[in-house]
Amino acid sequence: MQNKIFLFLLILSFIFLSFADVPMTVNYQGKLFDSGTGGPIDGTRAIGYKLYEDTDDDGWEDTDPVVWSKTPANVSISEGLFSDELDFTGSISIFNTTHNLYLEVYVGPEDATTFGECVAMSSPEQFRSTPYAFYAQNAINAANLQSGTSANQTLRWDGSQWVPSDALTNDG
Repeated sequence: MQNKIFLFLLILSFIFLSFADVPMTVNYQGKLFDSGTGGPIDGTRAIGYKLYEDTDDDGWEDTDPVVWSKTPANVSISEGLFSDELDFTGSISIFNTTHNLYLEVYVGPEDATTFGECVAMSSPEQFRSTPYAFYAQNAINAANLQSGTSANQTLRWDGSQWVPSDALTNDG
């Protein structure tokens, strides 16, 4: 009887897991050094983030719009190393862009809660491909999917888009 209950609970847990969403978070890690001594920082500092969209595609500028931010909050730092979680839940549409995104990190004293109390660290870093994968989940429900090929057809480029074709060999 116990085996049946265990098996039932195991199957039930797999069912619940199959409906779980992918977490929309990115782990951000960094190393902070004291500007006076050059040594690594220990303790707690407030760290915040701003994500900018380079709408004119000329590299990051301070006039680029902020598309996401995380208010400064306390983060533990040990031998200069810290780790923080950037939560993009409800904001994945910001990754549906052809423009580059840049992340700026702000560091302030412990318990700081505004960007004005913090200092921006160097210039913003360009976000790479990993966060854009969040938006790929929407491809499952893409409204603009075209119908595929039928039997004995291939996809061919007509100069502006991929179209089904009855030509099964390459003529080029």
